[in-house]
Amino acid sequence: IEGIATGVDNVDIILIGPKGYARGATEPSIENGLKIIASSVDKNDEFDEDITMTEGLDTGMWLALVLSPGRDGEYAGFTESVGAGEIKVDAFGVDLKGKDQAQILSIIQDCTIDRAGSDDLLIPLSFKVESAYVRFNPAETVTIGEPLNVSGTTNREPDTLITIST
Repeated sequence: IEGIATGVDNVDIILIGPKGYARGATEPSIENGLKIIASSVDKNDEFDEDITMTEGLDTGMWLALVLSPGRDGEYAGFTESVGAGEIKVDAFGVDLKGKDQAQILSIIQDCTIDRAGSDDLLIPLSFKVESAYVRFNPAETVTIGEPLNVSGTTNREPDTLITIST
């Protein structure tokens, strides 16, 4: 996740899985459907975080929230004074375990941009997590001596090697 944030030193990134935060989770993590990350903003007003989406994650549409407190430097509605880079899962004033994606989004919005008088900023982004696949298009019939053209699609990263055996 990368972007530009002017006038701030840090932004917070919150990832919420399609099923929300697992009820039996011991701590927020990608595997448990909720991850909170503090990201530093460099002198060019850019932030960049690499987040590894591990095997076994919930597939579907994930939500990434990029947050920044307004001019006062604090988020409007947390149970304690919280600035950028300081969000903890227990500061929301409610247990997020077992909450689905929409409920968690609503709680975060209530603590930030929807709070009366808030000048906080929140940008929601969504992305899809799915199992890796390689799909081949039907191959044309060829005669001896002609090249066999194989094509298809994949959701693997660019430059990933795929071995084809005939």
